Amino acid sequence: MDRSKWEYKKLGEVAKFVGGGTPSKANEDYYTGNIPWATVRDMVNFNLSKTELCITDQAVKESATNIIPKDTIIISTHVGLGKICLLMQDTAINQDLKGVILPQSVDKMFFAAWYKSIADYVISNGKGATVKGVTMKFVNDLKIPIPPINDQQRIVAELDCLNEMIALKQEQLKEFDKLAQSIFYNMFGDPVTNEKEWDVIELGDKCEVTSFKRVLIEDVVDSGVPFIRGTELMALSKATKGEKIEFTLFITPEHYEQVKAISGVPAVGDLLIPSINSEGNIWILDTDEPRYYKDGRVLWVHVNHDAYTSEALKFIMHILLKKTYSVMATGATFAELKLFVLRELKTILPPLALQQQFAEKIQAIEAQKELVKKSIAETQQLLDSRMDYYFD
Repeated sequence: MDRSKWEYKKLGEVAKFVGGGTPSKANEDYYTGNIPWATVRDMVNFNLSKTELCITDQAVKESATNIIPKDTIIISTHVGLGKICLLMQDTAINQDLKGVILPQSVDKMFFAAWYKSIADYVISNGKGATVKGVTMKFVNDLKIPIPPINDQQRIVAELDCLNEMIALKQEQLKEFDKLAQSIFYNMFGDPVTNEKEWDVIELGDKCEVTSFKRVLIEDVVDSGVPFIRGTELMALSKATKGEKIEFTLFITPEHYEQVKAISGVPAVGDLLIPSINSEGNIWILDTDEPRYYKDGRVLWVHVNHDAYTSEALKFIMHILLKKTYSVMATGATFAELKLFVLRELKTILPPLALQQQFAEKIQAIEAQKELVKKSIAETQQLLDSRMDYYFD
């Protein structure tokens, strides 16, 4: 690929932009039509095929919105910076979005790949006290590479191939999860209905359920022992074993030893649960590296291995939480799990020998998942390097 033939231009010299608007919410009739009307909230997937709201022809005529044709790229310039979608049908847009009208010399999928590569840069240049946005001057001044159209299409094909490989491997992970859940239900039944009539206990009767000593904001430092909140806990639960997680909050080693002496720290095999957790996410601690956790936001179940395996208890609690979270969680501003509720959680208690058989099956599945996760990480690294090569 001869890069000497590539041109580099300001985006405003290449593309034209069409803005939008919001029909008056005071006129409810405007929102009874069948014209899709997109906002940033609709920009969930790259192919934007459905919007939360639809509007009438009259709403289009009497507001600043514009209908952007099917197969047009749209970007967000205010709220949700860095987002980009391809419209799958004619769609009206609000004022936070811009339709990008490209010449024939620029392949829309090449443009999308380029724009995704600079998303972090766009986000970092957002201005605003609460809601970040970028000006159209900033957008117009962005420098875009323009290879010959055949080169653009070859680049898109290569990147699509790598993205497809990642997507297929992610589907593999989902299939492994379905297999694990199927094995669980086959061996133990539904822990909510307990059709196999196992003994039922309160979780706190068999396992210690607790949290952590409070760490004040002024005690947080820039390096030291990672201080983990619910958001980081979610990332840990999805990471490959041994994968490096970037932590942003820390406490000093001295502070860690102080709180450890007071409240203790989880052991390998214990369960850690975000308190705001409608999906029932649970992490089995798999490292003895020094870490501390946010009080109240991370709940800690010290697994009694005379009663439960970590794997079986994780699945039991995951299903119970996911199915009953709306009943269990409380709070004035947002619903979250409380310690006393978790201690009183009615939990099935299958025979330990059966749990151990299940744990062996799950460990085998997790070993296979680790291989797939490692492959995804390697493919993502290759994709990132090719994106850097073409667009940096």
